[in-house]
Order: sequence, then structure tokens, then C-alpha cells
Amino acid sequence: MRDNQQLLEQVKTVLNIGHCKLTNKQLSILKYVSENMDQASYLSLRQLCENIGCSQVTILRLCRELGYDSFVAFREAIRHKRSEKERQEELSGTTASAELFTAVLENERKLLDSFISQVKGCDVDMCAKRISEADFVLILGSGMSSFVGQALSFRLTQCSVENTVVDPMKDPRRLNQLLSLLTQKSVVVAISYPMFNTELPQAVRISNMSGAYSIAITSSMDAPVAEIAATTLICPLSDENIYNSFVTPLEMVNLLVHSIIIKMGLTYKDLRLDN
Repeated sequence: MRDNQQLLEQVKTVLNIGHCKLTNKQLSILKYVSENMDQASYLSLRQLCENIGCSQVTILRLCRELGYDSFVAFREAIRHKRSEKERQEELSGTTASAELFTAVLENERKLLDSFISQVKGCDVDMCAKRISEADFVLILGSGMSSFVGQALSFRLTQCSVENTVVDPMKDPRRLNQLLSLLTQKSVVVAISYPMFNTELPQAVRISNMSGAYSIAITSSMDAPVAEIAATTLICPLSDENIYNSFVTPLEMVNLLVHSIIIKMGLTYKDLRLDN
């Protein structure tokens, strides 16, 4: 009896049928309809009877009990309820997405605020000085780091700083060729995300042997590349968002370029904006 009452309340909630006295058979019909609304809203009377296993008279009697003058009217009510349910689910999904994105924005704001407050201006200034005076800048980055490297390369090119980007994992032969050309006036920027990249430390060691100035951009001083780079710029990633955030390394690129422009005495008109 209790199970039937719970089932009745569930069906009433889904189909909004009000205070009707229903038999167990009628209740089972409505249970099927409420659980298969997509299908039931387009079935004919005969098809619904076959699916449920009852007579047409039983369903027509149920329709009258619910206040509908025909099965067609009952089916239209199911379609309306189905559309209403879909709208509610869509609205609920939109609200949840908006709340999730608001949380992402807040996490990004906190991450960037914390990063800016902890940036060591002297380190950024030193790296910018080295880059602005370099005869060549070799930028290294694999996987997720490669697009940060591309962003840095693009901005340096606008400042007329000769540079190139290499993915050590994808193009080791080109990497070795470029490493052999480095001089004491060269700069190597190694971008390491994830921080335990196994390819970058060896490349930085070789560049150090040539006398080039090495800069590491990574998320922690525990990164292997941080131990051997002349200067390490820490740009932590957020572990609170649903996807890796690169707001801090990209902001570091922005800060470096600003400092380089200042040191080179460039103005907006001097920048190579066609690249």
C-alpha cells in the first residue's frame, strides 16, 4: 500500500494530474507514461495498449477519469508536459553552467591577483634585459607549453627580436642544430608544463655549456629545469578549475614584453604589427 502511494505521488508530480482516485492498473499505465514520455507522447492508442498490455477501453476510461474527453487530448497533454520538462531541464542546465563559469572567473581572478602580488620584478627585469640584448632567442616548449612559447615568439617578433620556437619532443634534430649555434649572446627560454618535463633539462644543460643565458618558465622551483636555469620565473597553474589555466604564464609573457619594450625604447609605432 505504501509503495502504491509513493508511486502515485511520483506520477502526480511528473504528470501533474491532481487528486484522482486511480486503480492499480491505471496507476501502472501512468507510471509507464511518466517514465517513457518521449515515446508515449507520439504513440497511437493501439500502440500504447500493446506496449503496456491492456485494452483500449482501460486507457479511455483512464482518460475520462483524468478529465480528458479523448485519448488525443490526453496525448496532447503528455506532449505539453514533455515540452515543459525539457524547458525546465534546459533552464536548470543553463543556470548550472552559469554558476560553474562564475566560479571559474573567480578562481582565475584569485590566481592572477596572487600571481601579480608575488612576481619578482627584478627577475623579470633581468630576463627582459638579456632578451633585448640577445642576438638570438631559442624558445623551448612541448605539449601544453608550446602555445605559450608561440605567444612569446609572436610578441618578440613584433619587437624585432630574432627568435624561434622548437618542440624538443617533436623535432629533436632541429633542436640539436640550433643548440650548436648558440653563443654567449644567445638566450634560451625553457617553458615547462607539466613541470616534470624530461626533455628540457638536457637541452638547457647544453645551452649553458655554450654560454647562453637560460630562463625557465614553470609552475614550481621543484621542476628539474628550474634547478639548472640561470633564472626561473614561477607561474603557477590553478588546480581549482575544470581545465588547466594558463593565465599566469601568458601574463608573464605580457610582463616580459612590456619590460623589453621599455628597455629598447620602443613605441607602439615601432612595433612590427604586421607579424
